[in-house]
Amino acid sequence: MQLRPSVTLPIGRPSPSFGNIALAAPVQDRLGLRSIPLSVLRVILTPRMDETPGDCLPALGVAFLKFLLAAYFFTSYQDETEGALTTRIQNESSRAALASYISTSGLACNICTGLYDPKFDDNVATTVFRDILGAAIVFGGLDYAIHVARSIGMAIDRTTISMQGLKVIYVLNRTFDNMFVSTSAADPWAMQRIQTVELALGYRFQDPKLVIEATTHNSVENAASYERLELLGNAVLEYAVAEYYYFKDPSVRINDFRKAKSRRLCNDALGTLCVYLHLDEVIAVDEQVIRDEITECVAKVHDRILNGVRGWENMNLSKVLGDAFEAVVGALSVDAGFELRPMRGVLGRILIPFVEENDV
Repeated sequence: MQLRPSVTLPIGRPSPSFGNIALAAPVQDRLGLRSIPLSVLRVILTPRMDETPGDCLPALGVAFLKFLLAAYFFTSYQDETEGALTTRIQNESSRAALASYISTSGLACNICTGLYDPKFDDNVATTVFRDILGAAIVFGGLDYAIHVARSIGMAIDRTTISMQGLKVIYVLNRTFDNMFVSTSAADPWAMQRIQTVELALGYRFQDPKLVIEATTHNSVENAASYERLELLGNAVLEYAVAEYYYFKDPSVRINDFRKAKSRRLCNDALGTLCVYLHLDEVIAVDEQVIRDEITECVAKVHDRILNGVRGWENMNLSKVLGDAFEAVVGALSVDAGFELRPMRGVLGRILIPFVEENDV
């Protein structure tokens, strides 16, 4: 089969044949994918299973998918635990689920696997789904990617047509019990926690109760812990970092892309940053063993700083520190109405400079 001459695309696979325009054009019309160039859609519909330079659209797409599902389930099921939300996210983003969306939307009939892979299976369908989400972000932005996810068949509430729609769902579902957290000036400890977090992030919270929740360990009785916000913050960070590194270098190989992302978001990196920002000082914990563990970890970080040692290799920091940082990011995301601009600001001012200066 004669291939077209190479063209510049945001992903590194060679262009498929002219004949594949017959596959891509109906998909573009039926699923409202007009913002994705036809040339890119033809490449997506001709999946290649081996690694190629710049083939990071699936990684960007899956990071967005996790963020979208975490935000949607966080807002829609506010009485559920972190474990229950995790199960929902895993079920909705499983290979079987994504393959079913591809099939029910009719996309399966438009995927050409003959060039690179002789069979259509869940792996092919999953790659195509993630590719399309990644391309939707690149060419249309987050709200457009939500539209595309729904048009392919994801079971997302029809009111969730934008990131702002997620905020509406959150406000409508928020219960009195969720909101009952003391942040009055008569509570110096609460005020210290709020001020420390706001100073660290360079952001003023509209709802400071989120800060209290984000800095409360589950050992504290009769208080909302940071677990749900930590789940959300983890997804927000994964997407924001994936977005940053994708647009920084779209030609990077996907394995290098994944390694860079996971290294910068590992618990030791986030835990070290938590200490750098003094967030360890405002985590409410009611178990002495955990307090001692945090104190020991903080001493490790301070020792490295004093000795001029960069990086976080073999730090083995308490998971509480990394989780607390993620929870604070989750609180920021909720407070900002799931708008990523403040998160990108934190990324650009704090996280990226920190990891790039200290990574070795």
